[in-house]
Formats: sequence, C-alpha cells, structure tokens
Amino acid sequence: MTRDFRTVALIGKYQSPEVAEAVLRIAAYLRDRGIAVWLDEATAGTTGLKGSFTVHDFDSIGKGVDLAVVLGGDGTMLLTARRLARFGVPLVGVNQGRLGFLTDIARDAATERLGAM
Repeated sequence: MTRDFRTVALIGKYQSPEVAEAVLRIAAYLRDRGIAVWLDEATAGTTGLKGSFTVHDFDSIGKGVDLAVVLGGDGTMLLTARRLARFGVPLVGVNQGRLGFLTDIARDAATERLGAM
C-alpha cells in the first residue's frame, strides 16, 4: 500500500532549541516537494520558529496530518506516540541524541530517508 504524504507535522524534543536547524532543513526539503509542514506548539515556541510555520496542538495534528516526523530521542517518540495513537498517524523518528532504538533515522540522513518514503 502506498501513501501520499501531503501534510507533515514536525515535532521536536521538548524544550530543545537545538532542533531548530534540523526542523528548518527538513521543512525546506518537504516544502520544496509541495508538502505542507506543520509544527506542534511546543516545538514552535522553543525554537522561535512560530512565525515561519503553521502551528497546531496535538489534537489538530492528529486530525490533519498524514505523517509526523519526530526529532529527538526515544522519549520524544514515546510521548508523541502516546499523544497521537488514537488518530492513527504514522510516525517517523529522526534521532537527535546519542542512541535511538525508536528514532532510527540519523539526523544527517533525514532528508534522504524521508525522500525514499
């Protein structure tokens, strides 16, 4: 089964402004391909990117996106999975930390791997 991802949410590690660079890089990649990019409220506030993106709470994200890309570690992935589980939104994890079992895409390979999807 193939899926078209037309709207993608980017969700960063809680209170981690260092994800801003990765958010911007992935967002530019997705936008260049005609994909709408949303940020969750916490990521937008922590990174200072509020004015550059459509910002939504988790309920809106769950109802409105085709995919959520989680930038962080396993804890961020688990938190996001818990909040979006009832909506059935597929999740992809980009590892921003040291070792990720659930966030298995390396930060440097994120755009390449997302392109393959």
